[in-house]
Amino acid sequence: MRLLKLTLLVLLCLNLNVCAQSDTSYLSIDKIALAIPHTTCVNTIEMSKYFNTKFSKPEEKVRAIFVWLASNISYDIDNIFAINRYASSREIIAKTLSTRKAICQGYAETFSDLCTKTGIKSIVITGYTKQNGFVDFIPHAWITAFINDQWRLYDPTWGSGYINDNKFNKQLNNSYYDTDPSVMIKDHMPFDPLWQMLNPPLTSAEFYDHKTKGNGESFNFADSIKAYEQLDTIERINAGIRRIEANGIKNSLINDHLNYLHRELDFRKQNIVVAQYNDAVNKNNEAVNLFNKYIDFKNKQFTPKKTDAEIQQMLEAPEKKVLEARQIVSAIQNPDASLSANITSLKSMMNDIQKKIDDEKEFVKKYFNTSKLTRQTLFYQVK
Repeated sequence: MRLLKLTLLVLLCLNLNVCAQSDTSYLSIDKIALAIPHTTCVNTIEMSKYFNTKFSKPEEKVRAIFVWLASNISYDIDNIFAINRYASSREIIAKTLSTRKAICQGYAETFSDLCTKTGIKSIVITGYTKQNGFVDFIPHAWITAFINDQWRLYDPTWGSGYINDNKFNKQLNNSYYDTDPSVMIKDHMPFDPLWQMLNPPLTSAEFYDHKTKGNGESFNFADSIKAYEQLDTIERINAGIRRIEANGIKNSLINDHLNYLHRELDFRKQNIVVAQYNDAVNKNNEAVNLFNKYIDFKNKQFTPKKTDAEIQQMLEAPEKKVLEARQIVSAIQNPDASLSANITSLKSMMNDIQKKIDDEKEFVKKYFNTSKLTRQTLFYQVK
């Protein structure tokens, strides 16, 4: 399950002059980036090898990634509403490169994966946008990449062209390459205010009021992002939910995104619970296998001979595994009804194997306290 990364391409037909912008300082990088062999562009592994070979600086690599996507991937108008929030990054990227079409989900995922494979930290940002002064009703996705000790913003979807008369027109737009946060916030509003990278960030209401400067408390986004990077996935989702809620639920997009995050959180927590249960089952199975080895040895009347300490250890080993299984089960929190039933069954099995171990511990204790000359008689005694 992935976080929502969806989009509607902005209608830039009213701003064709902006779309036609170019920067001659990128010409040499762009030329090399666009010269990548077609056979190399089948996956991000081969593409990243090409970019790593041709460029050494991160700012060169990220420019090459941006211009290649903007020049080679067309916006998929026919599937603008064909959103699959459960598709994996691998599936999205493979479809983007094979069809050379994508909605922002494909642009962003491919951009981010190429960044990662060329040694650049990047994060897919999700949020909503403003078009001609009006907030859009479909989510959008763009990118932040860490270049030369600074988080920078890129929107490869809006940088690839514009829509006019329901047709996509490919035209490189450098306005959305390495965009300053104070400029990006004019029409891009992240669900999580952390990724505005502004001090202070705007609230949802301020974005609707067309403000570009927040009036809230001072916010050190750089330190906050560093703290974010140290969190595990569940902690990141929890922190994001808190920030989003505090920033104001101004529209249905924000509410839908929060609902999705809560489902994602529950899903991941349940996965942890299932993993704990499976771990406990494995420990209990190990205990059963070790106990059966002891029983096989006992059925052979403890031959070939072992020392008393070795025989003792043969019983301690499965008991240790049962204890480990119990400790794991005791740590499981809030399992669903189905898993609760399985846990009850597992506890019964653990009690059963422990009872058998306890019975054998009594036999072994008696065995150790019996003269070595008469120990063998114990194996013929009727219980």
